Amino acid sequence: MTLGELIYKRRRTLGISQKALAQALGTSTGFVSQLERDLAAPSFQTLTALVHILSLDPELVFYPAECGDGGTPLQKECVRLIAHLTLPQQQAALEILRVLAKHKFES
Repeated sequence: MTLGELIYKRRRTLGISQKALAQALGTSTGFVSQLERDLAAPSFQTLTALVHILSLDPELVFYPAECGDGGTPLQKECVRLIAHLTLPQQQAALEILRVLAKHKFES
């Protein structure tokens, strides 16, 4: 199942209109339609908002089936933890991860 299909099915299951989802995300109805048809790629911020608004499993969103086994247990735990942070905390965590990846610290 693609991310767009997941968003579409969950939105319909919850009885949320595209307009209501767009308003909750701070985007347009057209953008939500594009997401559901896999014609647009959401930002990390939008993905995180979708997880909260649609009560999605973060693992399904951040490690879709197309990515293989869904990541290591440590990667899965990071995704679960980040999904429960506030938006400013998520942005700070993402910046920390970017710095670490850039410098490729070794243990």
